[in-house]
Amino acid sequence: MTAQHPLLEVSSIAGGYGDITVVRDVSFTASAGRITAILGRNGAGKTTSLRMVSGLNPISAGSIRLGGKDVGRLAPHARTAKGIAYVQEGKRIFRQRSVQENLMLGSYPLRIPRSQVMKKVEEAFDRFPALAKKRDVAAGLLSGGQQQMLAIAQALAPGPKVLMLDEPTTGLAPAIVGELFDLITRLRDEGLAVVLVEQAVDFCLSIADEAVVLNLGQVVYRGDAKSASTRGAVEATYMGVELA
Repeated sequence: MTAQHPLLEVSSIAGGYGDITVVRDVSFTASAGRITAILGRNGAGKTTSLRMVSGLNPISAGSIRLGGKDVGRLAPHARTAKGIAYVQEGKRIFRQRSVQENLMLGSYPLRIPRSQVMKKVEEAFDRFPALAKKRDVAAGLLSGGQQQMLAIAQALAPGPKVLMLDEPTTGLAPAIVGELFDLITRLRDEGLAVVLVEQAVDFCLSIADEAVVLNLGQVVYRGDAKSASTRGAVEATYMGVELA
């Protein structure tokens, strides 16, 4: 692939929750048609980093740029409207609302007419035919895999440039995990810039283009996801070995 300027540039961000600093110095990029994997043990700062990029947590230092423009002080809905989609861990959907209503709500940040919203809903059903069969079913009655697909479909509704996924395979059966990773690779191949936080390390590295390893709130390694040095860095970090 021809080298290109990253869509998303996260530079030396720091922050956390109130007075508690979780992320101290995290930098990574995401480019169209590529998957950036963010790896690390529990508590390394992976989820907090994604929350800071999405705007759910403020940054106390560093910058977040989308398409070369600073978005680090924008509200979450404004970042969504500009092209950053975030699928949180735990299938964050509106469980009492129907599948169709969930997809309609996904386009809300765009503030577009209902006719355009419904067009996006139908596009989502074309992409996720299994959801189309459950159009009027309450989201909470879907299987775990279907709920995760709905969460992703909802995030895709506004037509994002960057898709951030936080532990999308949590609680899913192995067969469903394979289907989900197939979907993520298709989205990458369609030109999305994907940022993937995932504990299923082998699966993650098998589809990722770049790997960024975090430990104690900072980047300790970055490199080609398929390289032997990346595998060594990941194993060392998960075993608690400090990298030189």
